[in-house]
Amino acid sequence: MNQFRNLVDALETAPSDRPFVTFWVDENESETVTFGEFRQRAVSQAVVLHENGVRDGDRVVVIMPQGISAMTTFIGAMMLGAVPAFLAYPNFKIEPSKYSSGLRGVTANLGAKVVAIDQQFPNEMLEHVSLGGETKLLQVGEGRGDAGRLLPRAHIAPDQLAFIQHSAGTTGLQKGVALTHAAVLRQVGYLVDTLKVGERDRIYSWLPLYHDMGLIACFMLPMVAHLHVVMQSPLDWVMSPGSMLQVVSEYKCTLAWLPNFAFQFVPRRTLKSRWEQLDLSSMRVIINCSEPVRTASMKEFEEMFAAIGLKPGVLQSSYAMAENVFAVTQSNIGAQSDPRLIWADGHRFRANHRAVAVPEGTAGAMSFTSSGRLLPNHEIRIVSDSGEHLTDGFVGEIHLRSDCLFTGYYNRQDLTEQAIVDDWYRTGDLGFRLDGELYVVGRKKDL
Repeated sequence: MNQFRNLVDALETAPSDRPFVTFWVDENESETVTFGEFRQRAVSQAVVLHENGVRDGDRVVVIMPQGISAMTTFIGAMMLGAVPAFLAYPNFKIEPSKYSSGLRGVTANLGAKVVAIDQQFPNEMLEHVSLGGETKLLQVGEGRGDAGRLLPRAHIAPDQLAFIQHSAGTTGLQKGVALTHAAVLRQVGYLVDTLKVGERDRIYSWLPLYHDMGLIACFMLPMVAHLHVVMQSPLDWVMSPGSMLQVVSEYKCTLAWLPNFAFQFVPRRTLKSRWEQLDLSSMRVIINCSEPVRTASMKEFEEMFAAIGLKPGVLQSSYAMAENVFAVTQSNIGAQSDPRLIWADGHRFRANHRAVAVPEGTAGAMSFTSSGRLLPNHEIRIVSDSGEHLTDGFVGEIHLRSDCLFTGYYNRQDLTEQAIVDDWYRTGDLGFRLDGELYVVGRKKDL
């Protein structure tokens, strides 16, 4: 995506009449906006933000339900040269005072100018929200107002911060991952090439926008590549997991990303009578982005839905993280085969931290699923606790170097210096390489 200077440029070059986002509620309710309509709404949100003091370089926190308004507010901030950040919308399980305390900590760390919320933000939460400093709490609408006013044109450089990702959904997390326009555009370009994305592709997603899977794969990718994405609320999906199958069948979606648990959750929580008349034959890639990837979960999904058109080789795997914008590796797209599965001698693995391949069915063998091969311009090394660079098969911490890496944890130089050493990002994940592919074992702190 080298033809674009920044993410706003990518949006502005999209054909105005091409569908961009469909937000699906149920079989009787959905809303679709074209790229042209989305741009108009984003400009309207930018006007509101500008009137409330947001300028180039300011940080804007967006806490809104999954949907088009949240997306246009995010891009509206970006149009001003501001740096937006999604945070998770509060739910009934969260203690209001605890939520307010966490939110205050995040906004203070970001030095946020504005926290943009929707007009239905829970009153019980509003009563407890106290941001402090100069941060303004701003209720915004749907962006259907006056988009005709000329805004000051922000000159957004490629190396300017595009947005800040928080690497988990809780507002209590203080680590904001700072990403530039150039890094995001490069990542999208690698995804387009690796996944062989074309203009006929259509993305399905229920993934939260505050998570890298939802934000990058299902918002930035379709925005930059000018694709149609069909979204639904994560809460609606949890209540009715089979709705995913209905949406894919109705809209002929071709691409999706899912966490590992979803590959078992959907088959086990969906009545056969609800899906046996559907058609999943349009799907060409569904990517498991969990660490580690579980083959058994994917097999359950594949075997269950083969009867309604899910083809062999559609389910693939990837190793991804917010600190690299998103993906680091990707398994074999278009090969009509599942991600590589190996069996390793369990005793040697536990005793020597080494994966030695053995035949399937060997007593005590352990299975590992590949996360695929590196994206272009990505390097990894496997490092022992003593700092030794390990060879194939040996388990160690995964260190990453790429041109998609974050600039650091926002306003946390201490954490940045711990994480990035000599341009290598210490992921905290354990894994091993074998025949050019990466196998992720788990988090270092958990093992």
